[in-house]
Amino acid sequence: MPPPIRSSPRRTETPAGRRRSALPALGLVLALWSLAGCFGSLIREAPDAGASSCPAATTECLGACADLATDALHCGACDVACAVDESCFDGGCYRATCSFAHCNPTQLCTGGRCLERSCLGVTCDAGALCSGGACLPTSCGGLGCDAGWACQSGACVAVQCAGVSCPGGLHCQGGDCVPNTCSDGLVTAPETDVDCGGPTCPHCANDATCLAARDCRSGVCSGGRCQACTLSSQCAAGKVCSIGACGAPCGASAPCAGGLVCLDGGVCAPCSAASQCAPSQGCG
Repeated sequence: MPPPIRSSPRRTETPAGRRRSALPALGLVLALWSLAGCFGSLIREAPDAGASSCPAATTECLGACADLATDALHCGACDVACAVDESCFDGGCYRATCSFAHCNPTQLCTGGRCLERSCLGVTCDAGALCSGGACLPTSCGGLGCDAGWACQSGACVAVQCAGVSCPGGLHCQGGDCVPNTCSDGLVTAPETDVDCGGPTCPHCANDATCLAARDCRSGVCSGGRCQACTLSSQCAAGKVCSIGACGAPCGASAPCAGGLVCLDGGVCAPCSAASQCAPSQGCG
């Protein structure tokens, strides 16, 4: 009779054993999850390659921050340089010299003439010029101002000088305050015509431009021009019209000059009879 077959005892794994065998796998999963989190953090914190560290209103150009509105090396766009005799304003290149004249620091050359920076892009209607960003009429009281001049407060002034107030002894020229002069061959404020008129220069001759009677040698400013007087009523109080000009009345203490005689009313005039002349003189 064959011997009985003995079966090997079955090995039974307890729940605790299963947990022990799962621990290494669980540790691996936790390690991988932690590592993935670190990489994710690095990815999230990595700087944007396209971001710029330049402050607002500037652009990164060739590794440096530039203001495209004013940078002459990057005018309007990176690496767009203005010429040596040009400056950059509002993203455009402009020359400082215009028609053989050097524009002042507040101006730029455009269209063949010096123009205030504040007037770039300002379009005025016919009969007006831009000054300080505003359009001013080119005529005062029906009288046209000279080219490049506009009317402000009832007087024609160079557009560069509109709104410029200079202290005593100085006047505005080209937008700057310079010493007064009455011999430069130019009409410079406060003159009303070439080297005459205003409070500091000699009176102007007839037909010169004037703003008031004080500007004229005749003492009469009519229609913006110096004119000879014909009546004493045209003169200021206390003055009379003598030989086309207003002046103080003549008399014993203020005799007439140039062979003229003093008539009634204190007016100097040519003699009409010998009786008007001194005893040693005759009329002729």
